[in-house]
Amino acid sequence: MQSDRYVFTYQTDRGVDARIYLAEAGDSLPDYYYCDLKTPICLENLCNPVEIRLEWDLIGNFRNYREVPGKEITKFDHEPFEEKDHEQLKKILSDRESMLQDYLIEDLVDTTVKVYSAEIDGLTAATSSTFSDKLVPGAIYTCYTLWHIVNGEIADRIRSHTEALLNTRLRQKMLMSGITDYQDYILDGIRPAESEVFAPDLIALTGGKNRFIAIKAIRKLPASRAIKPGAIEMIRRFGDYDFPVQSALIQYFIRQDCDADIADEWVKTVGAVKEAQKADVYKLLELSSGCMRNETAVRLVHFLENKKEKMDGSDRRLMVLMNRN
Repeated sequence: MQSDRYVFTYQTDRGVDARIYLAEAGDSLPDYYYCDLKTPICLENLCNPVEIRLEWDLIGNFRNYREVPGKEITKFDHEPFEEKDHEQLKKILSDRESMLQDYLIEDLVDTTVKVYSAEIDGLTAATSSTFSDKLVPGAIYTCYTLWHIVNGEIADRIRSHTEALLNTRLRQKMLMSGITDYQDYILDGIRPAESEVFAPDLIALTGGKNRFIAIKAIRKLPASRAIKPGAIEMIRRFGDYDFPVQSALIQYFIRQDCDADIADEWVKTVGAVKEAQKADVYKLLELSSGCMRNETAVRLVHFLENKKEKMDGSDRRLMVLMNRN
């Protein structure tokens, strides 16, 4: 059963108290934050007050909003939102770098241009052309007010609150959530001394669809000797990785201590290496020559002698090194 925990109260610039709660998931770990908000929006009473549930993720990003039945969001002259308006508003609220951060609410209207309002049976200022194609038509104040509530101090306080709650379980959950913002955030916070604790998750992330996260996970891996079975498994999956992830993996192993088992796996994999990666993989094999088993070196020489492509200088240099050892 979901449990909700009161976190803090924030007073908006309209004098409205926004009470922020933390919702927990079935695993008793934090899930998301929310606020049931009722606030005035428009000038001249041209649209209804907004009564809405706002949601943030665990690091303060806009997550979603939910309308209160019977209190749906409206536009100019109390016109109800259409589906496309909701899509646009959610897109606006998700943009933490929106141009709305740089303007006052008075800047949103052009007092030199008037439009007729049936609600007040008169003329009122029109939306400034600077914003007309970037906001929900007829809902400029709604966009502005909600954006500043969602992306202002509340977001920063939510992030700080989550930081105080972070433990290994929550960090692992966020790391494996599939949410890029969470993964990036948690990866940034993993210290070298903690890398072994998160090693299984880091190894799993190397095989994910997001190249950026996969590469970042590789850079957080502990020494290969501490995760030897996982390290060997990554080499065996080398051909399944995208090129940038393969390259990051090669660089990771170049920095590791010499290990006969790992050298053996790289020799088995060398045929899957692309031409652009050849120099780095050969460097890795040269660094591994000191601990390489004789049968592994023989297998590498056999590969070099039987390549389809004509041998070049780097092939010969590596073969001479293997024969010498």
